[in-house]
Order: sequence, then structure tokens, then C-alpha cells
Amino acid sequence: MQDRRNSAEIQQWKRKVRQRDGKACRACRVQHYIHVHHIKPFKKYPEFATELDNGITLCGNHHALLQGKEESTNLQTIIEAVSGQHDTRTAEQLKRLSGKFCAYLEPLLKSSNPKVRNNAVYKLFVQLQIYPDSLDQFLLLIQHLLYSENGSDEGLTKQTTVEFLKNSSSREASQILSEYERWAEAERRRRQAETPTQLRPLAEQGDAIAQFRLGMRYQNGENIVQNDAEAVKWYQKAAEQGYADAQYHLGLMYENGRGIVQNSGEAIKWYRKAAGQGYADAQYHLGLMYENGRGIVQNDGEAIKWYRKAAEQGYADAQYHLGLMYENGKDGVQDFREAIIWYRAAAQQDYATAQNNLGLMYENGKGGVQDDSEAFLWYCKAAGQGYADAQYHLGLMYENGRSVRQNDSEAFLWYREAAEQGHPDAQYYLGLMYENGKGGVQDDSEAIKWYREAAEQDHSNAQYQLGQMYDCGYVGYVVRYDKEAVKWYRKAAEQDHPDAQYYLGQKYESGSGVGSNYDEAIKWYHKAAEQGHPDAQYYLGLMYENGRGIVQNNGEAIKWYHKAAEQGQPDAKEKLDYREVFKWYRKAAKQGKVHAQNNLGIMYENGRGVNLDYVEAIKWFREAAEQGDAAAQYNLGRMYAEGKGVERNEAAAVKWYQKATQQGNTSAREALALLSR
Repeated sequence: MQDRRNSAEIQQWKRKVRQRDGKACRACRVQHYIHVHHIKPFKKYPEFATELDNGITLCGNHHALLQGKEESTNLQTIIEAVSGQHDTRTAEQLKRLSGKFCAYLEPLLKSSNPKVRNNAVYKLFVQLQIYPDSLDQFLLLIQHLLYSENGSDEGLTKQTTVEFLKNSSSREASQILSEYERWAEAERRRRQAETPTQLRPLAEQGDAIAQFRLGMRYQNGENIVQNDAEAVKWYQKAAEQGYADAQYHLGLMYENGRGIVQNSGEAIKWYRKAAGQGYADAQYHLGLMYENGRGIVQNDGEAIKWYRKAAEQGYADAQYHLGLMYENGKDGVQDFREAIIWYRAAAQQDYATAQNNLGLMYENGKGGVQDDSEAFLWYCKAAGQGYADAQYHLGLMYENGRSVRQNDSEAFLWYREAAEQGHPDAQYYLGLMYENGKGGVQDDSEAIKWYREAAEQDHSNAQYQLGQMYDCGYVGYVVRYDKEAVKWYRKAAEQDHPDAQYYLGQKYESGSGVGSNYDEAIKWYHKAAEQGHPDAQYYLGLMYENGRGIVQNNGEAIKWYHKAAEQGQPDAKEKLDYREVFKWYRKAAKQGKVHAQNNLGIMYENGRGVNLDYVEAIKWFREAAEQGDAAAQYNLGRMYAEGKGVERNEAAAVKWYQKATQQGNTSAREALALLSR
């Protein structure tokens, strides 16, 4: 894989930085041995790798001085120390870069993932330590840290933040500090009021936070008898004062009908109020309401809008749902690359479903890049969290040797992990491994056990395999039991499983495990035959030839023998006599049957059962084509395109290809595309 440092985009970025800086060192103006230096290190901040303001030209000496010290050295101080004058140019560049860095940190600081959030706090303080003058640009984020209650190092974070504010000469910083100290004193009093009895006086005096906390105590039954109606009462009071936490929780109570009559409209009203204040939980729930049309007209566009607002704050559930919307083309916009972006954002917060979906995107090449190694990586992360679908896909990758050395034992282990969680595909594949002795001991009883687990979840392949196990009567494990075989064949057949349909037809024809019924046999043979099952096609031909359960019809018999023989079915090949086939097709063709006319044309074209005759072939293709038969239209177009039996004529070929294409004939569509080149 190409090192991104040597990529075309990085080289282009370097050229732009050199051009902006006059191809001279910004510290000493030397024009020799110029390096383009990342202000925020490339490895730690790849998001800023091609940001023009994140680059500066330095000579070899100053580049060496700063290299590896970007996270501890004030670039502006160094440049001014060398040049001996205030560098307004660098100051402006750093100011712009700080603004972009602030926008980058905001969703991370508001993330619901403690690891992501704490890492962002660290990056913020590193920034302020190196560039204390940039504090004013980060005041809103500082404010968020002061009032946030969800950090794992909350006390230390707030203490450090207060110190930065105290040491700042910014008037805005001083104002924020004063407001926070007043709030902190009120918060101290509220925190001292731990019990509902202590909280109630503050709540009755109109303290919104106390009202909200009293509501929480009632909802959770903390030091008081649990009472949803009382919780709603206090949430309502705080919500009406604009307290976002209370608005969101009141929305939840209305949505779930707790303590109040269920009312989706009211839930949406309060979610919207909290969402308007940037409350990520409310934005996410509002997205859900719009997506599912709960209490409001279903609107994918609005769902995407609110999911995005929460997702941009690092809310993992919203990121996952936004990815899902883009993958599935909701609101008329299918964008796999956007889906990957949002799945990745959630996946990096250890969101197992997003990790699994990201693996599927890479495995299937959605988004333009098929990459089994990336798929394997994300499946591993999700599987390690116990996510069954990822464990199943990991099993498939090990069994098939995709991006990893083929290993039946590993495949067996992952299938079993997923199977024990009730994953039907994993149960089926685990059954196959037991039946075939792959990855462990061959064990028919275990195979039957896992087939049954999957079959009872309507897994058609497992139902068919279970039918086979009963049909074949494995000695010592299951007595041959035709009725059970019929039962499972039928379940799979009703899900259009062609093998099961064929075997069910066999059971009805022979009367094994079910009363003999030629009508039913023909019905199931026909279903399987239409899906291309060669044995079903052959037996359907036999039924027509012998008039069993149906009016005897040699033409239909030959038709199905022909289809089976083309797939190599040996008995059908023996049945076919091309001269006899030709006779029956010619008879049917003269009766105006388009299928026979087209097949008669094919026989004339290939000299089967008759002397090769392109003119006759064209005649019969045309007969069927003019009756609207797509296959014949394609064949007629092909004859014109190849000049068989007629002068080569692309216009005529295009005409017939187009007619066939309009009926969905893919061969005609491909041929038309080739002619258009």
C-alpha cells in the first residue's frame, strides 16, 4: 500500500505551501534545502494532512529543530525569536488553523464514548498549553467542559479548565469563569440535596435543575417510592423553563406512555425543543420518529437531517443510523461512500453493528473499494464484542481463505460462537461442517441438531439438508423417516428452494411419506424446473411423455428434455433425438407458438436435426420476434449483426436488440452496448 506521505495529494499540498511562502524559510528567509513542515503532526492528525494552514516552509536547520516537537513547541515564538520581530503572518495562519481545530474537536468532546471524549480533552489542553493565545477561539468548548457531567476525569478536567480561565486576560474568559462560579455554587447546594426531601424545596422555588433531578428520583425510585406520574410532573416544570435534559426525558415519557397517556405528538414536541438546543439524544430520537413515521408524517429527509446533527456531535447511534440511511438510499439518495464515513465514525467508538456493516461494505466493494483485509479487520472488532453476524462472516472468511489463511478449525470456532447465539446462517454452516467432518470430528447427530436449530428459524438450506438427513436415514442417528423428510422438504420448497422442490416432487410421484399424487408431483417439478433444476426438468419431461397426471404432450416433453440436456443431465441427453425434436418444434411453430419458433430457428442455425440453413433460421426468428418474443428478437438482431443468412446490417441489429432490451433481455442490452462503442 502506498505511503500517504508520498501520495499525489501530499505532493500537491507541498507545492501550494511553498508557493504561498515564496519558497523560503519562514523563520530565517533562507531559500536552500526547504522543507514543508506540518504544524500539527501528520501521524496524529491525518485529517489536517492537506490543510494549507497546517503547513509552513522551513530550512533544514529549523525543520530539524521542530521535528518531533510539534506537540510541545510554540511555532510563533520560535519564528519571532529567530526573526526578531512580531510575525503577524504566522499569527493569522495559526489563528485560522486554531479555528479549524476547534471545529474538529467539538464533536469529539461531545461524543458519547468516554475514550473518544477524554482523548479530545487531552488534545484541547495540549493546544492551549502550546498556544495559550488561542484560548478565545475555544471558549465555547471550554464552556461545554465546565458544565458537562459525563467525563471520566470530570473533576480534574474542570479544575484544569478553571486554571486556564483564571490565567487568561480575555474579558470573555473572565465572564465565563464568573458565570461558572455562580453556577458551581448553586450546583454545590443542589448536590448537597441528595434526597427528594432535600431537593423538593429547591424545586418548588423554581430551580430547573432541582426539578429535573427530583423527576429522575421519582422515575428511578431513588430514596422514594417509584412514581412515573410525579416524574412527569417535575420534568414538565423544568422543561417549560427550557431545561434540555428535562425536555428530552419528558419526550421519552410521552413516547413510552410512562406516567402519562402515550402521545407521540407530545414526544416529538419536547424532543424538538431539546434538539433545538443541540441535545444529541433528542436529535437522535427525533430522527427515529421521522424515519418510522411515529406521531408524524414519515420523512426520510428530516430523519437524515436530525441524525446528522446528532452524528456530528459524535453520537454513535445516530452515526450508525445515518450510515444505514445512506446505504439503503433513503430519501432517494444512495451514497455508499457517505455510508462508509458514518459507519466508520460509529465503528471507531466500538459500535459493533457499525463495525459489522463496515466489514460488509468492504467485503462487497460498496463505496468503490473491495478490500477483504479491511473487512476482516472490522469483522474481528465486532466479533470480539460478541456480535453474532460478524462472527459468522469471520467464519466464512476463514473457511474460504479470504484475506487470511484457510483454516477450517478457526471457521468452525467462529460459526459455533455465532450459532450458539441463534444465528441461523452460522447454525447451517456449523451443521455442514459436522456433516462433512470439517474443522472437527464428523458427527451426524450434531449436524442434525444444528440444521434443526436453523430450520426452525425458516432457513431454507437447513430445512432441505434436514430433509436429506431424514430421507437418507443415517444409521445410529436418525431412523429413515419419510414423513419427516417430506415435512422439511415442503418447508424449504415453499421458500423456492429448487432442490427441495425437486425432492418433494419425487416424494409425491413415488408416494414415499405422503400419498401418491401426480398433480402435486408435477406442480413441484415445474417450480424447480423453472428455476433451472436439470433433474426436475428431466422428470417433468417424463411426466409429459408418459401422460402421468397430465395430458400426454411430446412437444412439452421434448422442451423439458432439451433444457435438462443443455445442462448436461445424462438421462435427458439419451432421451433426445434431435430429428424428433425438430419434428415437434416445427409442428408447434406452424401453430404459432413463439417458443417453438425461436427454438426451431436455433436448430436451423446450428444444424441440429436438420441441415444448417441461416435463411430458415432468420425466417423463424422473425416469426417469433414479431410476436414480441424477446429471445427471438435478440437472436434476429444477432443474425443481422453477424451477417448470417443476410447482409450485415447494424441498423437492423440495433432495432431488434432495442426491442429485446425493452423487455429486459440482458444479452440484448450487452450486445447493444458493444455495437454503440
